Amino acid sequence: MSGREPAAFASLYYTDCLPGQGLGGGAGFGFQARSEGAGEDEQRLVQRGALYEVPVRWMRDRRPVADFPPSLAHLHDGTSHDRTYVTAGGRYLGREANGYRDGNQFTHAVVTRKAGSYGLVRPAQLWGASWWVSTPAPTTSCAPVPAHPDPGPWDTETVRERIAAAPDGRERLLTLVTALGALQGGADRRRVLLVTDRGDDAACWLAAATLLLDRERALAISFKIFATDPDRSPHDVVVAHPDWAGPYRRQDGYLVLDLLDGAPPEIAPPEIAQPKIAPSAEALFWVPLFLGADDPLDVVDAVEVAGQLAREGRPDGRAVAGEVEREAAALTVGLPLGVDPGAAARIAGWLRTAGPGAVDVLGAPLIGTLVAQTRDHRALLDLDHVAARRAAAPGAAELGWDAVAAAARRRLFDREADLAADGGPVPDTPLRPVPGEPFSADALGHVAALERVTQWADPAAALVLAHRHALAVPDGVARRFVGWWADHPDADVDPDGWAAGPTVVADLHRELERRLGEPDLRERTAADVDRHWWRRPDPLAGRIPVLGALGRLDLAVARAAVAAGGEPARAALAALAAAVEPGPNGRWVSTWERLLGREPVDTATVRRFLEATPPRAHDRALAVVAYHSLIRAPAVDEDARAALDVLEKAGLPPRALGHQDWPPADASVTEVVERLEQGARLDEARDLGLLLAKAARPTRADRNRLVRAVRGAGPSVGGRVLVAAGPSTLRDTMLTQLYAWAAGDADHAPDARSVALLFVFAAKETAVRPRVGAGHLKRLQPGHGTLGADGRRAVADLLADDREWAPDDGILELWQEGRKPGASSASPSWRDRVGRRKKG
Repeated sequence: MSGREPAAFASLYYTDCLPGQGLGGGAGFGFQARSEGAGEDEQRLVQRGALYEVPVRWMRDRRPVADFPPSLAHLHDGTSHDRTYVTAGGRYLGREANGYRDGNQFTHAVVTRKAGSYGLVRPAQLWGASWWVSTPAPTTSCAPVPAHPDPGPWDTETVRERIAAAPDGRERLLTLVTALGALQGGADRRRVLLVTDRGDDAACWLAAATLLLDRERALAISFKIFATDPDRSPHDVVVAHPDWAGPYRRQDGYLVLDLLDGAPPEIAPPEIAQPKIAPSAEALFWVPLFLGADDPLDVVDAVEVAGQLAREGRPDGRAVAGEVEREAAALTVGLPLGVDPGAAARIAGWLRTAGPGAVDVLGAPLIGTLVAQTRDHRALLDLDHVAARRAAAPGAAELGWDAVAAAARRRLFDREADLAADGGPVPDTPLRPVPGEPFSADALGHVAALERVTQWADPAAALVLAHRHALAVPDGVARRFVGWWADHPDADVDPDGWAAGPTVVADLHRELERRLGEPDLRERTAADVDRHWWRRPDPLAGRIPVLGALGRLDLAVARAAVAAGGEPARAALAALAAAVEPGPNGRWVSTWERLLGREPVDTATVRRFLEATPPRAHDRALAVVAYHSLIRAPAVDEDARAALDVLEKAGLPPRALGHQDWPPADASVTEVVERLEQGARLDEARDLGLLLAKAARPTRADRNRLVRAVRGAGPSVGGRVLVAAGPSTLRDTMLTQLYAWAAGDADHAPDARSVALLFVFAAKETAVRPRVGAGHLKRLQPGHGTLGADGRRAVADLLADDREWAPDDGILELWQEGRKPGASSASPSWRDRVGRRKKG
């Protein structure tokens, strides 16, 4: 036998044997014959529940042998992966072979370890099969039974006809399928008792119900037709004759179904009240299809497919098909599902996560059918994903998956084009590639769909759709999109990942260049570039010239970047300077004139231009251009002073270029300097500091004059002026210069006067702004040791002389207590001493 041929059934015969007739050799009941493959384990399983049961009372009543009904039993042992199945037919023979007593019977049992041996029939359909043996074999060896045995009178078509014609047939079958399905549940399972006087009737109903369970589940249900003592029977379903079923019909341990003519279809004995069991979803799905299908074998095939789908990925093999598996299986064999529009969507969603095994069970034709039958977008997405994934596997083309994947992709495109044309959102995630030639919009007739989306809805949706489906963008669609995009700079469009992205972005830049040259569009377009286009979708500051030759867009981008300042301004001006043709005044003046023209500009523009250009650009020619705007400004504001700082750092102050009276000196700074130089008193220090706080940003020359005046005023006055002035850029600049003098350099010794002034400032600042003052004291601490003895003495002398101006506030003592070189690291710092003085 090849590995693909189903396994035959081994046979066992059991009866009353004459001496030497049976396998045991002795006389009496035992196994008379067996075929290859039937051993002691199989014999024990047959004896456990497959032998014919003789109704003792009938035997004692000496009823005719013909009155005794035949039997049919089915059972198994083990798990789903290691089961031995036994199906046995038996009949009553009457007198024993070894004497004159009644009670002899003959049982023919067939045994297999392969569920596939049963083929398409269920064990109950073997009732009355012509191949059952009812007489002993000539020897102790008997023939096996071929696999896929022929059924008896209850083939599938006949079973369906009988059930459909029976009174309350539908309700009875719903009840029985529900009951058998519940047998494979948990602790609530209840055995089923069928009451009838006709074994063929019981076999028909059991056949119908088990045909609506997949083979694995059907073979797992054990039954016995007939059992004389149901309580002692190990079977899930027991059929009892009315003559001996009475006591058991009154027990609530059974679900009782009375098959006698005229009995109600409920699972409930007529003698006691039991709640009616509602039909299961499984029964409600399969029973109407079975009774109404043109070919009931199609329904049986669908049941089997549903079982395979349910068991896919489950090693225990006991999974029960759910709604979606049943629907998918029914569609696979071509059964109608009515008008339920949600079936395709449910199946598609389930398939996406079911795995390749379930997809292979259903096959490409079903996926193609679902694709053709649904317009649900979510379902089409799922089906496209399933088909594209499966089509990428080796050998998929031979199974038709490439054609199904292409059809699913076309169907999905059509649906998404309709949704986009109606204003719906279009996903922007690219779809999984479909094997075969790349799609062409022209070849598939999708140009019209893309143009329709462009005309009826947001033109961006057409490009998103083309990108998602890997379609080339038609020229007309691209042009319409670019025009729309230029009109809608704030649209949520991100072409970075599109295949057509670089092309449409370049087209957008050309469109902006054109619009900047149109009188009626120039102002609005320039505003859009300034607000948006210069940095989105691509930062353009460093890409000048954007279109290869310096144009209107480049100047608009550079103006926007300079207005933004920082790195974009530097990048834009560097790129613009590299692109301009230098004139007689040099490249940077030419850049200025190309960008800003020759008329004066505001001080903010001058400042941003100068701050964004490198130091090498700050030559005399550029300074002349800058001062041309600065001196004509209505006021010397913060931007003008910042621009002036840049020029002064380049050694190009106003006076060097002939501007003797510009900028006018700051009145506040002038007054503070004059009063300090005239010898301001200690009680004036606070007012001078407050006046200094009102000063605008002075020129570099004024700042130098101011810091020298503060230093020359003495430590107490100068320090208090700085404290009263409060934190500001001007004060920070002055302090930086004082610290530089205090530290000295290679050519200059540390300046004791600057140290004394800073020490007074730090001590007094601690009382007003403790954290700031403490920071300055910490900064001065190392200098106390590096000044040397002469330097420390000079600072002390200055502080001592200052007592004539200042009250005795302990600053001199604080300086003299400073940590000496080599002092212990545990010595308290100035910050600690100042803190103790404040607390004291």
